[in-house]
Amino acid sequence: MASSNILVEQVILSGLFGGLFGGLIFALVRDFIWRKVTSPTLRFVKSATTEFETDSEGDIHARVFRIPVENTGGSAATNCKPELNMEGHLGNKNYVVNQQLTWAEGDNPQRITINTDERAEVGLLRIIAEESEGPIQTVPSFYVEIPGRDGWGSDDSVTVWEYEDDRAVSASIPNRIELDDFTQIEWETAQLTVTAENTSKITETLDFNLDTERGMVGFSVEL
Repeated sequence: MASSNILVEQVILSGLFGGLFGGLIFALVRDFIWRKVTSPTLRFVKSATTEFETDSEGDIHARVFRIPVENTGGSAATNCKPELNMEGHLGNKNYVVNQQLTWAEGDNPQRITINTDERAEVGLLRIIAEESEGPIQTVPSFYVEIPGRDGWGSDDSVTVWEYEDDRAVSASIPNRIELDDFTQIEWETAQLTVTAENTSKITETLDFNLDTERGMVGFSVEL
């Protein structure tokens, strides 16, 4: 009789613990699925958008490239911050870019909220055309500007190290790079990263192309 009572108690305890364990697993799975459905999800749109800027006389003098970032998740992505990291060399010079970029929203804030099913654009670079002064009309020179803390072409946007015998001998911080040089630089690293407070960061490699048409029009950026 005692052994049968023990067997009944074991069955009851087994059913009780089994139910608790099963309920715990169900709750964990349910919470995981809920977080996946309702959490923000950022992604880059694969092609850059462009916009031409005109001067006071209405002539085109710059082309701006922006990278769209889209939130396909179920809630807003907060405190989104874009960063650009580039490193490459040309001859005996090493070019380094480590910049927190700005969004093309309002007054170009560095951190924004991207609502679900909405997108925002990161200001990546712009190409400017500079006419030579003088009575003779010549082909304009083209330069690439990257935004720094004080906007386009800030003195802190690019660092150039010059080497001799594998030893750095000088450093400069130009506010722009000639387009011809920019397209010839061997970029070992060219990555755009966006982090957010409540979702995983996203990173993509940038590919700069200069088509057969020169100047600002033939230049493109792809991810």
